[in-house]
Amino acid sequence: MNTPDRDGSAESDGLDAGGGGASAHDDLEAGGPAPVGAPARTDWDRYGLGPTARSSYQGPQSDHSLRRRTGESRDDLYLDYRRENATRSRRTSGHSSRFVANALGAAAVGILAIAVLVAAVVTSGPGPTPTPRATIATATSSPTLPATPALVDRLGEVDMLVDLPVNVFVPDRAQFPDDGTIMFLAGGDGGIAVDPATGAVGTVFGGQAFSSGVRRTIVATGNLWISSWPTSFKTCGQTCWARATTYRLNVGTGKIQKAYPGTYLVGLAADGLWLASGSQLERLDPSTGAVASVTPWKSEAEPRIGCGGLWSMETQTKASIVTGIDPATGEALVNPVVLPLTATYGPIEVESSCWMMSGFDGVSSRPTSLYLLNTESTQLGQDTYPDVLLVLDGEFWKYSAGGVIQRFEARTATSYGPSYKLSVAPANDDAGRLFASVGKLWMIEGQQLAGFNILLGPEHSVG
Repeated sequence: MNTPDRDGSAESDGLDAGGGGASAHDDLEAGGPAPVGAPARTDWDRYGLGPTARSSYQGPQSDHSLRRRTGESRDDLYLDYRRENATRSRRTSGHSSRFVANALGAAAVGILAIAVLVAAVVTSGPGPTPTPRATIATATSSPTLPATPALVDRLGEVDMLVDLPVNVFVPDRAQFPDDGTIMFLAGGDGGIAVDPATGAVGTVFGGQAFSSGVRRTIVATGNLWISSWPTSFKTCGQTCWARATTYRLNVGTGKIQKAYPGTYLVGLAADGLWLASGSQLERLDPSTGAVASVTPWKSEAEPRIGCGGLWSMETQTKASIVTGIDPATGEALVNPVVLPLTATYGPIEVESSCWMMSGFDGVSSRPTSLYLLNTESTQLGQDTYPDVLLVLDGEFWKYSAGGVIQRFEARTATSYGPSYKLSVAPANDDAGRLFASVGKLWMIEGQQLAGFNILLGPEHSVG
């Protein structure tokens, strides 16, 4: 994580972990916070999108027009062949006319005229022989000719570019970086609220809540929940919780509403927000922080929320152990599922199925392993795919080198819907820089946020 040029700022109501210490409001060291409502950047040249480049894409192309535009010579050969055949057809038609005229003359003048006609035909040169189609096919498929390029259905253009006052990281794709109206992005020392509809920069956050580094953020009902814990823990069980801290902040003002020392932010579900503390899990009202229920936690495994249920996730030396947990009693619902050590992400619901996936934070390396579960943590099957897969807004997307993405149906291993060529590919082809927010594709590059004109979610799967 690069250190931002400036620290974020946020107002505080005086609450802080442990009841004392530094204020939660620190001004930016250089120039103060970014102005509220700053417009989105449309600096196309910074992303290589000058007027010429932007006007070059004219929408979906047919195979013929695309090959002609890219210098493909197959259509030239085919058109030459058509022209040559047309010429030969006219010549052949001329021979046929002469034959009919001579035949009529032969009928009028008798056998002598027929003999003259036969002699003329015998002494005249043969007509042109049409070139066989096999010759054209052989020439067309010659290895010296350029291959027909793969047809990409759509161009994914950058339609919003926002300069950020702090470095930020890509949010965990199992968490919630927005509440449908405000998107929050966090970095090592601060964070920022962005209006995803306009790109306008809102509140800049900083201070005490970010002093230990932020590892998880959830935006819910006007509140920002952030949590940090030591990076030495790959998964966060009870030993980790005691060293973690969670804060609830107001998204609009940046004020700390409450600090929760010794707590770990598990995740957000339809029935509330889950925190882990001591030897139990607490389900809270995300608006007020009031406790709605308590679940005893009886293991060192990390609690996870996903697929509409509660799970435990434990990383051992050679395996990942996943177990469905009864939220009322804390007991295992069925026997644990033993998966390869690479199965580290999930459980997460994608297109109405529950999955574990190789990789971290919702993006895999190549190849990808997927494990299909049911809600009682019984493994139903597994598959391995050669591609990088991302979880974006409840869908799997396949990422190919050079910035080409397309939806992916994991049960049938089928790509579907339009494919998109990103006008700006992630640096080093790092698909982990892409994420979803408010139904749209975004990319983080340093202190710039780029939004693409690509709509996500199953309702847009047909393009």
